[in-house]
Amino acid sequence: MTSNNQDKVILITGTSQGIGQGIAKHYLKQGWTVIGVNRNPEKTPKLEGNIITLKADQSSLTDFHDVVKELKTKHNITQIDIVVANSGTGGPGALLKDASPTDLDYVYQVNTRGPLVLYQTTRPLLKDNGTFVVISSLAGSLQRTFMWELIGFYGASKAAVNYLTRTIHFEEPTLKAFTIDPGSVDTYVNR
Repeated sequence: MTSNNQDKVILITGTSQGIGQGIAKHYLKQGWTVIGVNRNPEKTPKLEGNIITLKADQSSLTDFHDVVKELKTKHNITQIDIVVANSGTGGPGALLKDASPTDLDYVYQVNTRGPLVLYQTTRPLLKDNGTFVVISSLAGSLQRTFMWELIGFYGASKAAVNYLTRTIHFEEPTLKAFTIDPGSVDTYVNR
């Protein structure tokens, strides 16, 4: 750990398990302050280091506003270096002809609208030259649509968030914005 990292702050959604928890552990070991935002924070294992755990549901239009307000008022956080939109949902696992439009709405709320609302609400706290990252998926690539069945809603939501994130990159010259496709990772989702 270097002394330069003690003032660094990263906000990550979905730190209760899987990729989000792995990212949190990495930055905690580096001495960063980690803000872990989870739908069920009581299920988040205790992690070593300077971690703030807050509650938000990525499908909500208002929860991230509450998170930012709490960061400012209760935790005196006025700047964030990195925001990682990691939380996501897989969808109904059905052929499109059999899937419910309600399922599509929920998948888009979590996987597409959620990262956008997270970006919009945290943008005032992101430092110039800060970073906004979305954990995406190969399923969001139009070149890969033939590879999987039963994930049409999921793939479409990831393609949409890829496009939104790329647009943020071009709209924000002082901000790094990009998606990461981590590939297949041994988490509960893939078991």
